[in-house]
Amino acid sequence: MKKISDLEGYVMIDHRASPGVPAKILDELGLPHEAGRHLYEGPTYTCGHCQRQVIVAVGAFGTREKRYVCRGCAHVLCQSCAEEKTRTGICNPFEKQVDELLTAAERRT
Repeated sequence: MKKISDLEGYVMIDHRASPGVPAKILDELGLPHEAGRHLYEGPTYTCGHCQRQVIVAVGAFGTREKRYVCRGCAHVLCQSCAEEKTRTGICNPFEKQVDELLTAAERRT
């Protein structure tokens, strides 16, 4: 059985040769504050519904932020897609969206 951590990617942001990035900009981008100074390395995942790359924020004591898993497609979701899934109850994975788009394009020809 797969674990959520098996689906993780990796990001490295290197600011060792720069003055860094202000915390305000990092907040706007949704990046951890450590990413704007020196060398930051951390895990990522791809949202199964919108394909957004999400940097997993690791807090104090090594605890990770909550990750949402869609029970319909068993993919990890970003926060906005998890909120949409909770609001509508509809599972809309990226593969399904692509299939629907291709089917619609075939019908037009």
